Amino acid sequence: VLQACVALARGDVVAPDTILEEAHTSESAMAPAARLALSLIRGFCHLVGGAYGDVRNVVREALASANAEGIHAYDPWLRLVDVVALMCAGDRALAASDLQVLESGAARLQRAHRACIHYVRGWLRTQENDWIGAYREGKTALAVAVETGMPWFECLARIALAQLYATGTDRHNAGAQLRAAQNIALRLKSPWLQFGTRLAAAAAARAAGDAAAKLDDLRTAFRLAREYGLGPPPAWRPAALADLCVDALDAQIEPDVARAL
Repeated sequence: VLQACVALARGDVVAPDTILEEAHTSESAMAPAARLALSLIRGFCHLVGGAYGDVRNVVREALASANAEGIHAYDPWLRLVDVVALMCAGDRALAASDLQVLESGAARLQRAHRACIHYVRGWLRTQENDWIGAYREGKTALAVAVETGMPWFECLARIALAQLYATGTDRHNAGAQLRAAQNIALRLKSPWLQFGTRLAAAAAARAAGDAAAKLDDLRTAFRLAREYGLGPPPAWRPAALADLCVDALDAQIEPDVARAL
């Protein structure tokens, strides 16, 4: 379990999946806290793979177990994974409601949790076309992630900001955030983060009218999605992702992945 947690902290979603398979046979003999940690890892892996219904089931069972055992250290992370799954599934209203429930337990929240909360708030503001609010929350999420020392989350926050800047036609800041995110993804050797950065790069190339660069980034991004079973990355506007998938289908780039995303 510790190995899987360390891998997740690097943004590595491949190693935890392997560890989950190996730990399955001995899970019933684990201490309650270890089982809850394993549930969190399982929920996160489902989230990355796009199995949002499975995320909700895992979180619901884990929170019930936490209440029964009186162990609540993992509650904020479990609830955050659940909120992100709801956002990815398009249930914005329930996600916002559950986020309020999470914030009501502020005494148990750490700075790392708050970085994620600001990230989701920014995502919500984006879907509401509240660009000022989205910028504010996105910048706060990034600042807290940097201060807390969470490079994998810093990468996600920079990808989200890059998209916001690109939407506002600020290509200079969009490019700077994207380059920083790409450097983190490469340093961490995380296929999931590299998938997100290459997808964001494809969107930037599309906006700049650079068809060759766009297709090159799409090939790399969709290959990673196929090889590692990755679902849609968080905080993407459905229309922007759909445009890239249409471009991939037109170019016959990983058509199964393009249809799935």
